[in-house]
Amino acid sequence: MKFLAQVVLTFLLNATWQVALVVAFAACADWLLRGIAARYRHALWVVTLLACVTIPGLSAARLRRPPPTPPALGSAPIAATPVVISRILTPDVEIADTPRTESSPPAANTKRPLLSGASINMPARLAFILLAIYLAFLLLKVLLLVRAWRRTQSIVRGASDRPFPARLQAIVERCTRLIGVQRVRIVQSPHVPVPITLGVVNPIIVLPESLLAETDRDLLSSALGHELVHVARRDYL
Repeated sequence: MKFLAQVVLTFLLNATWQVALVVAFAACADWLLRGIAARYRHALWVVTLLACVTIPGLSAARLRRPPPTPPALGSAPIAATPVVISRILTPDVEIADTPRTESSPPAANTKRPLLSGASINMPARLAFILLAIYLAFLLLKVLLLVRAWRRTQSIVRGASDRPFPARLQAIVERCTRLIGVQRVRIVQSPHVPVPITLGVVNPIIVLPESLLAETDRDLLSSALGHELVHVARRDYL
């Protein structure tokens, strides 16, 4: 448990400055790329999201479990033959010289690394309190994710696969062909106020029933094309 707390706190401590630095760099790059196609800026932020998790994770992955405690001095095995520190030659007695521990002087030209890892000591109680707060935060987010997933499933169960009007069906076929999305299911529901996209493996676009009465073809193409781009980029993931 102590080692787990050390890993998690190392991750959090490094994430506080590493994530801020990565996001600041991505924001500057996004500003410089403001004149090019949106898909490149989207890819930039996807890479940024992955970096915000990977870089602090690498710092925590470098930690190693502490080595086992060395045995006590009194538990050293006793030599089989008598060892006497003496200069007198005695029959059947082995003579051993006093071991000399020559301490080599520190090298004058030894260079310290430019970047060296530094450790921060904190009381064990504070470390476990921070760990408990972070685990509670993760648990809360998991519960919110489960609740959102259940609401998503209820929307899908309440959706209908009724055929669309001919004019809307033509727009659907045109948008899917131009954007290049072939594997998608488009349904209608009275429980959503705006079009939404759900699912990763089997994507679903849920259109509000009020949109079916719309007569503006440009508005329908814009709304449907927007959701199809979400499917193409796998934004739901």
